[in-house]
Amino acid sequence: MMKIIHYSLGFPPERTGGLVQYVFNLAKEQLSLGHDVTIMYPGKISFFRKQISLKVIERNNIRSVELVNSLPLPLIGNIGNPADFMLPSNRIIFEEFLRKENPDIIHVHTLMGLYAEFISVAKQLNIKLVFTTHDYFGISPNPKFYLGGHDFAEDDKHDIWNYVSNEGSPTIRHKLLQTSIYPKTRSILKKIKPNKLLNFRNPINYVASARMLKENTSYLLLRNYYLNMLKSFDVLHFNSYVSMRVYGKYLELKNFDFEVLHVTSRNIDQVKVSRKKSKKIKTIAFIGPYTVEKGFDQFLKFAFEHYNMYTFVAMGDNRKIPDKYTVKNLGRFNSSELNQFIADVDLVIIPSVWHETFGLVGLESLSRNIKTIASNKTGFSDLLSNDFIFNDLADVNIYDIENAELTVPKIDNMAQHTVKIINLYKIRKS
Repeated sequence: MMKIIHYSLGFPPERTGGLVQYVFNLAKEQLSLGHDVTIMYPGKISFFRKQISLKVIERNNIRSVELVNSLPLPLIGNIGNPADFMLPSNRIIFEEFLRKENPDIIHVHTLMGLYAEFISVAKQLNIKLVFTTHDYFGISPNPKFYLGGHDFAEDDKHDIWNYVSNEGSPTIRHKLLQTSIYPKTRSILKKIKPNKLLNFRNPINYVASARMLKENTSYLLLRNYYLNMLKSFDVLHFNSYVSMRVYGKYLELKNFDFEVLHVTSRNIDQVKVSRKKSKKIKTIAFIGPYTVEKGFDQFLKFAFEHYNMYTFVAMGDNRKIPDKYTVKNLGRFNSSELNQFIADVDLVIIPSVWHETFGLVGLESLSRNIKTIASNKTGFSDLLSNDFIFNDLADVNIYDIENAELTVPKIDNMAQHTVKIINLYKIRKS
């Protein structure tokens, strides 16, 4: 049996998203197999006490370690002051902790909030380091590699690190998200504050295109700070070939053990829906946040152009959709409501314009025998045949989708996936 420390962004409901849920479910499965599992996460920020500490508690029946006064988390907005994201820390705190814990594996799921000293101490102690590519933070200052309406992930002409300074937010804004009162105030505000109306700004091709571009050396220092952390890992777990291609541009993959292993979800439906899906597509759905990087503006445009032919629904966000679009807005939902929400859906569209590292929504709909089409920038598209992958949503012909044969690939449940992750921990350089 192994002793495993996961580094994640936290626990629901304070933190949301596929990364958080995946780590939580993976840890529970590893526990059920008899492994000793701990989840470490960036916790509260104190404005009065700057000292870093590691607080061991139990959450959701899982042993956890809260990293108090972590580095800031750029979850909303972008990095405005790079120096605040590479502050030095006391190595002794991490060394004492890791010597006492003596884990076999440290499995890191994001670099956000993590001090470089934690990684370097683990390396010094010969603890195996595994990294899963849920986001691009480290090779990019923005976790999605997407800034100002522009996808920088495969842009060889423009370096995102040179442009982020024009889009940066004050560090205080990032830190407020980590205060103890934020989760409570967020819940209250969601209940009393009117839903925000969607307001998509026009992409500007690349940030600050009309402004003087100045190279900011502090951002380049930050880039090296995180690249050095990434180069310390022993094993890279790519959750798709999309994420492998992007990371492969910035890291010498031959220096690592690595494997492409698609992630999975507890919310896949292993027993396919009983009703036979008709060939005819009547209802088309978008599932996820109503944001530009998720391609929601493209979905709305597609719905506007085909409103008299199909019924369009959107789910996953509480923002209001302008009345000009004939899209039924189902709003946010929890995982237990998914079957109810998509019971009458014939087609799910995933139009992401950022290089989404995977996309569990696609997996969840496909496992229910619902035809699902995805942008070729989405990692989930690895599992689709060419008939269901598009470059531009405007070019999609629904008639062709109706006549295309849906082939549902073998989808691992969480238990099967966990066995593969345990085997991944054991691989060695050839």
